[in-house]
Amino acid sequence: CEVFFSSPLTMADDKEGSPMKRQRVGGAAPTVSLALDSKCILGESPVWDAKMRRLHFVDINGKRLHSFDPKTSKCSTVEMGEEVGCVVPYKKQRVLVAGVSQVWQVDFAGEKKGQTGDGKLLPCEVASVPDSEMEAMDNPGEDPTLQPLAGFRFNDGKCDPKGRFLVGTMNKDWRDAKARKGKLFRMDEPPPWGKEADLDGIVHQFGPNAVLKPILSDVTLSNGMAWG
Repeated sequence: CEVFFSSPLTMADDKEGSPMKRQRVGGAAPTVSLALDSKCILGESPVWDAKMRRLHFVDINGKRLHSFDPKTSKCSTVEMGEEVGCVVPYKKQRVLVAGVSQVWQVDFAGEKKGQTGDGKLLPCEVASVPDSEMEAMDNPGEDPTLQPLAGFRFNDGKCDPKGRFLVGTMNKDWRDAKARKGKLFRMDEPPPWGKEADLDGIVHQFGPNAVLKPILSDVTLSNGMAWG
């Protein structure tokens, strides 16, 4: 996967005046140059973050998040530890990344000091699919535990006009007409967190994660989502 720069087009109205047609006005053919050789296995979900002035995108099979700064030509890479379907800008210098059954937050403000002490950023879980979308795994001698549905992961997602994150799950066997379908989920913000001081006098925040609510069933493959 590679990222390219293209020279801008000059726009003009057609002779009839409406509608506007995209055409080059008295200029040379556009040029395309390599901006980043990201080495992605499956690059997806490119989105421009106007506040950070960066291009975010994911490597689904490479299990990585990339954030490219065209001004400096530097690209920050975050190891997500699982397949990731999409990324969207969030608050301040944060982004949301949809993984297998969870939505993760990555805070790029941590780049300056290194959240782990070695300069690497750590994803933080902010939401997961409800228990009804999980399956029980038997553990001999122990209570069953819940795990993500086998063969499922999040794919594409976008924010709606109200700023809510909508993201859909997919079955990797989606081409099989008899295979179980995915769903479209909406992430609702959690209630405000409370504060509690521990015995050492350090104030911590406690509260629930955001909630992922299913809003549409029988979705074969959520992809190319957009708002008109």
